[in-house]
Amino acid sequence: MSQGQKKKSAVWGFTLIELLVASTIFIVVSMVVVSIFLMAIRNQRRDFQVQNLQDNARYMIEFFSKETRMLTEIMPPTSSSRLQIKNQGNPVTGIPEVVIYRFRNGNLERNISGSGYQVINSNDVVIDGAFYVFPPSGEPKMVTIVMTFSPKVSSTGTKPGSIKVQNTIAVRIY
Repeated sequence: MSQGQKKKSAVWGFTLIELLVASTIFIVVSMVVVSIFLMAIRNQRRDFQVQNLQDNARYMIEFFSKETRMLTEIMPPTSSSRLQIKNQGNPVTGIPEVVIYRFRNGNLERNISGSGYQVINSNDVVIDGAFYVFPPSGEPKMVTIVMTFSPKVSSTGTKPGSIKVQNTIAVRIY
């Protein structure tokens, strides 16, 4: 064969260096995409926790305010973590019931006429708070409840913080 007749055999392929560079670029891009995805999931979980705290706070304020607004008597407070009132009574009997609210072990508990304490808040939330009655003597009475809501267990590993809520209720004692 003459030199003119020799065909150049072209080999199409990649060198080892080209494969290493392409693999490195692929790994870096994959890591960035995965970390963005994981960060979005963590933020979504934190947002759900905050929403759960807000929902619990809203429910607790409404529950407490409704009964407190319509009470018939406020007993002298023994501590700021306990409030004892008389409500308008059982709808069936019409006899006023003594209701005790207290903050204990991260819960807001309610006791009606000695029937035992029932936890009002969700199991996912820790509540701490206090009750204040103004003025201490005389009318009209106002009850202030101050609560701090925190998540019980953080699924994200980071604590989204706590929500502080305060509400003052004007009592309608007739």
